[in-house]
Amino acid sequence: MGGVLLPEPPPLVALAASQEPRQPPPAHTNLPDHRINKGRPEFRCNICFKNFATRGSLEVHSTIHTGLRPFVCSVCQKSFRHKVNLMEHFRRKHSQVRPYICDICAARFVTKQELVRHYRKHIGD
Repeated sequence: MGGVLLPEPPPLVALAASQEPRQPPPAHTNLPDHRINKGRPEFRCNICFKNFATRGSLEVHSTIHTGLRPFVCSVCQKSFRHKVNLMEHFRRKHSQVRPYICDICAARFVTKQELVRHYRKHIGD
C-alpha cells in the first residue's frame, strides 16, 4: 500500500491456560480431544473484552476496532476486512466467468441468484 502508515492494532492479551489435567474424549465419540482449554477462550480483546480461542481470531476481530481493511481489490481498489469478502467481491464484480445464461435473451450472470432476479424482469414478477 505504498508508504501509507496503518494504525497499530491493539495489543493482544493472553489469558492464563488452565492447569487442570486433560481428560480423554468421551467414549461415545471417535473425535480426538483437540481443544487444549476445553473450549474456554484463551485470548481477550482489550477494547471490548470479547474472548477468542485463537490469536488469529482475535487479530481478525481487532479490525472492527481499528478500521483496518487490509484486503484490497486489485481492479477497483475497494478494501475489505476479510479475505473471503474480497474473493467474493472479485468473483461477482470482476470475473469473466458467467456460467448462468438467460434462455430468453442470452444475458450471462455470475450467480444463479442474479439470473433468477433477471428472469423475473422477463415474466413481469
